[in-house]
Amino acid sequence: MIINFNKRRDDYQQNRLFSYLQSQLPFKILKTEFIRNQVIKITTKDAITILKGFPSLEHIKIQADLTSALKTEGFSQVPEFLSMNKPIFLDNEYYSFQEYIQPGLPVFNYKRKKDRQDGLHLLSKFHAASKPIVQEFSKKLPHTSLYRKWKERLIQFNHNLSIISGFIDQKFLIEICCWAEQALKGMERDQPIAEEQVILHGDVAHHNFIRHVSGGLYIIDFDLTAIGPERYDLLQYSNRILPFLGWSLKELSKLNTINSYTKDKEFLYALAYPADILREWNRLIRNGQQNNPQRVLYVTGLTMNQLNLRRSFVKTIFEKTET
Repeated sequence: MIINFNKRRDDYQQNRLFSYLQSQLPFKILKTEFIRNQVIKITTKDAITILKGFPSLEHIKIQADLTSALKTEGFSQVPEFLSMNKPIFLDNEYYSFQEYIQPGLPVFNYKRKKDRQDGLHLLSKFHAASKPIVQEFSKKLPHTSLYRKWKERLIQFNHNLSIISGFIDQKFLIEICCWAEQALKGMERDQPIAEEQVILHGDVAHHNFIRHVSGGLYIIDFDLTAIGPERYDLLQYSNRILPFLGWSLKELSKLNTINSYTKDKEFLYALAYPADILREWNRLIRNGQQNNPQRVLYVTGLTMNQLNLRRSFVKTIFEKTET
């Protein structure tokens, strides 16, 4: 049976979902709650679990195997996949149950220094635990090249400029594209010959870290997992936290693990690449949300609110790398 739900998730749809799941599961459901697309919180008399959607059964198996292997290596801060008699097919996705990580307060947020430090420490532990199992997953996970990925992102951004220029002054767009082009040239020229490979998380947004009620920190959502050098996750992490550091290379360099990379030219060039700006504009246009005022306001704010600080940061990077 397939049930399709639109994004509004009204009471009628919630009731249909509730009835359908109750017919498929061997236990009584007390409550269903949408956390986000393809993620549903299920409450029963005995437990709370997460029902998460995947595009195929193979995706479920790979992620279940990965979390199991990580736990075997001593990394326990990931949600466990729970065994099921048969998969649930819903909304054109296959769903699997996962352990529910009960969040505590305050919710993890990159605004707080402790959360930034703890998130980075957990990410480093994840990379270390992944090294012994890289070979095992070498044919199961994609191998990624940040240079190629970001080059394609810039090509797409340039293709979208006619739409973006309706929201952002063209002189700023030209400046942002120049940063991206100069960063890519530096990354290509100074890329390391060879680096140790790890399993990358691929999406280190703050909402993929959960502070448990006990105080322990967990990392969730391995949908974008790939194999590559750990610097790729660290670059994304840096890009996520720099707005809360005032776009200060000096403050970023104080963080363990990242500090050793801030002397590396390829890493510095990559820091100058406006990955978040290009990503969000491309996503907005790809999803046809250029007429959505809330989404446009968010992305224009991301682009413009700290532009002067970012401009100074990029200037510092290029002065440091090209002298």
